[in-house]
Amino acid sequence: MRVIEEICLWIEFFIRNLPGITGRKIRYYYYKFRLGKCGKNVIIDTGVYFQSPKDVYLGNNIWIDKNVILIAGKLNHLTHENTLGLDLIDNDKLGKIIIGSNSHIGINTIIQGHGGVVILNNFTCSSHCKIYTLSNDVQNSLNGTFGEMNRYVLNQIFIEDNVWLGLNVSVIKGMIHKNTFIKPNSVVVSSINENSIAEGFPARVIKARFE
Repeated sequence: MRVIEEICLWIEFFIRNLPGITGRKIRYYYYKFRLGKCGKNVIIDTGVYFQSPKDVYLGNNIWIDKNVILIAGKLNHLTHENTLGLDLIDNDKLGKIIIGSNSHIGINTIIQGHGGVVILNNFTCSSHCKIYTLSNDVQNSLNGTFGEMNRYVLNQIFIEDNVWLGLNVSVIKGMIHKNTFIKPNSVVVSSINENSIAEGFPARVIKARFE
């Protein structure tokens, strides 16, 4: 099993930056078998990196744009003793990145799904967005953030239908309800109501998106 995984990593290394339509087709047919799910008409552009691809689930009509990083998979060293928030996690979603149909993941976006990220349909993500579900516990990092004594904070992020993240938005915690737009450079640390335009750090609703 370890040998097969190493072979797959080398294949991905060679196909990651193949240009043009041919490169897109090769990546699509390869990841049809490598991902947990890969729907119809999925574009995986150059430079896209998957960690634990079997835990990534993609719907139909999705464009994963250039240099996107999708970090999925459960982490074995997370326990109830060293991780805040683990009791609140849906175990069926733990470690998974699920992206619904008709979605675009913008250039240089990072989605870290160790806690679980669920994105429903018609999602738009501008470039350089960050979605993170795991971080070190800042109040328990007396010996830095690398080592056996680390303490962690784990979240699960849920994004409903027709949500749009503007340029350089970060999502760290909470649920973003449907028909919402998050303005550029905002940081989401709590849930955002349906049909909202939100901005700032922390992101707060400033008005309705649709009349």
